[in-house]
Amino acid sequence: MDIPVIDAKPSGNDLLKSILIAKNNDLKTSVIAYSNITDGALEIIELLNLNFQVHYIKDKVGLSSLLIDLKNEGYQQILGDSLAIKLAKDLNFNTVLFQTSYETLENFLGYAIMILKQTKKINEMDVIRSRFLTNTINNYCVILNNKIIFSKLENFEKIPVSYEKCINLIYEFEEIRNHKSEIKTKIDDINIRVTSINISNDKYYLFEFKKIEEEDNLPIGVYEFEIGNNFIPVEKSKAMKNLYLKLQKLVEKNEAIFIEKDNEYTLNEVLNYILSLNKSETILIDGDKIEIENYFESIKNDTKNIILKNIKSYEAIEGISKKNKNYDGILIIVLDKNSILLESVDPSKTIMIPGTIKRKDDLINIFNNYITNYREKHGTAALKIQDDMFENDESLLEEDLDDLLMVLRRCILEEDELLITKEIYLEHLYKIKNEDTKPCRDISLDQMEKEAILYQLQKENYNQSRVSEILGISRSTLWRKMKKYNI
Repeated sequence: MDIPVIDAKPSGNDLLKSILIAKNNDLKTSVIAYSNITDGALEIIELLNLNFQVHYIKDKVGLSSLLIDLKNEGYQQILGDSLAIKLAKDLNFNTVLFQTSYETLENFLGYAIMILKQTKKINEMDVIRSRFLTNTINNYCVILNNKIIFSKLENFEKIPVSYEKCINLIYEFEEIRNHKSEIKTKIDDINIRVTSINISNDKYYLFEFKKIEEEDNLPIGVYEFEIGNNFIPVEKSKAMKNLYLKLQKLVEKNEAIFIEKDNEYTLNEVLNYILSLNKSETILIDGDKIEIENYFESIKNDTKNIILKNIKSYEAIEGISKKNKNYDGILIIVLDKNSILLESVDPSKTIMIPGTIKRKDDLINIFNNYITNYREKHGTAALKIQDDMFENDESLLEEDLDDLLMVLRRCILEEDELLITKEIYLEHLYKIKNEDTKPCRDISLDQMEKEAILYQLQKENYNQSRVSEILGISRSTLWRKMKKYNI
């Protein structure tokens, strides 16, 4: 069962008190109750040698006819549980209720709390296993409240990095913004991936460890690429249906795919969709940090999917497009919206990320997916967005989708409502816009930071956990800043 049921039945002392009250009334008495009471009461009645007739309740049916028969037999008093007493009062019997004392209830309540805590503990471990752990993770540890509570190490004799470095990574993880749900880093010859989940106001951190093999050691500017499950492709709108059809054809033809980026969220949806068509390993190459053409030449016979961004020249695009013809993986080139480099790209190979107005039919699903992801990861209250949120209001459709989701994030974190209504959403939208348009004052960055922290603390009644989540910093960082500013 989801909730343990504990029968807080009267103790022997409770039964004795009720029986003595009935005895002192000196009336012809019958005992009527369920067997969890009558079994104990019968022993006491026999010990006291009382002339009480005992009846067991098997179900509610037949109880009224039993009481009528007892009335006809001259019984004047019913000693019983609440069900029997209720019906007996209607038939003008004198009644005495078997009562559970405060002390007995307190004992059972303590027992119930113990059971609930144990059930909760078991349930939390089940949730951790289901969300965190898979058969493919062989080396990891789980940290709660800066303590290692669980670990599995198949390829290491002990946790391969120091405890202090793990804690520093937690602080670094908490500083990350922009919807990132994990960090990846390298310490010595160990790759480390950190993720987290919230369960019952407790935050658990999973550290995965992998020894770096020579072939895994990627140069600066080249990264393993994964997209989280919070970017679920939505294709109710005509624009997205056409986009996904075009993508399928390009992948089938093994063509390079050029993407003109409009917003980050839809870009990640599209990348998720493309990579679902080829589940090979994917790497991201950043042209700001590495010479793309040279590195691409060294891996052109590989089977990885490759995403290229920050390409600098027409020549690079032309060279990569030619090399792609014999490449087995999916090649994706991301260009900024209205980039002049798009002039050199075949339009039939270009995917234009649609803006908000073209995704009107997708927005409710996108918002609800976003809310669900936050609720599962952070235990927030909201369940969904108002269904007619974007009806009869073109102004919202003129906003950038990333900005709309930033407002939704504020609503999720600051409101305790199950439904994010349009009224709530617009209130936060206007508040953010007013914050952006306030005239600048001649104050230092420290003073601005202090005022922002103080404002949120006062608004949230100094709930530091809530404030740290709203500000996107860890509790320890918030505490250090409060100490610094003498708040």
